[in-house]
Amino acid sequence: MHIGPGFAVSMPGPCTLVIGDGVEFRRDCFLELEWHSTVRIGAGTTFTRDVMIQCTKEITIGRGCLFANGAHVVDSRHEFRDPTRPLIEQGLSFAPLTIGDDVWVAAKAVINADVGDRAVIGAGSVVNRPVAPWTFAGGVPAKPIETFGP
Repeated sequence: MHIGPGFAVSMPGPCTLVIGDGVEFRRDCFLELEWHSTVRIGAGTTFTRDVMIQCTKEITIGRGCLFANGAHVVDSRHEFRDPTRPLIEQGLSFAPLTIGDDVWVAAKAVINADVGDRAVIGAGSVVNRPVAPWTFAGGVPAKPIETFGP
């Protein structure tokens, strides 16, 4: 494992962090795990500069993935639709999030839904719905642009 300068982990209570062999965290990566959450990162995955992972429940990242600068992975969403309650009181919804093997997440993309094996997520995209394996998805919100492979 390689840990670059500025790497930080926040684990304020009991939680689980499993990091596979050969994982690389370059400059200024940040992992934030809430109480009783779990993050699993597969072998050979690389996180370049300023990548953030925020886990409330469970995030699993496969083997051999590449996360470009400024990518963000989060397994929760803020609730906001109740007009009778202040925004801050509406809380979060969260569900386990899985990113498959050999996935490329380009610069400044936000991942908030499952991504299948060998998928490619375009720069600046917001993934709020699952992306199928072997799919290039992009945009806000991210949509399939092209399928490739088997």
